[in-house]
Amino acid sequence: MDDLLEPVSKRLSSAAWRSFVEVADDLGEIPWDVLEACRTLARKRVAEEGTGKLRSHFRLRSALGRTDKVDFTA
Repeated sequence: MDDLLEPVSKRLSSAAWRSFVEVADDLGEIPWDVLEACRTLARKRVAEEGTGKLRSHFRLRSALGRTDKVDFTA
């Protein structure tokens, strides 16, 4: 699952919420694996998960905006 962290993060932006299902479709991956990767990115404070109607939707944290210098193994 760790191998999905970087590809998933590259499909998120700080400007818009994306459903984990959309990201999974883009990557051709199993949605539940992508959901786990999104939630891992949220725990690492790379991304954030929406609440209410946006639950299971993710975006990059606006403070980062970019993932090219993020250590996905930490």
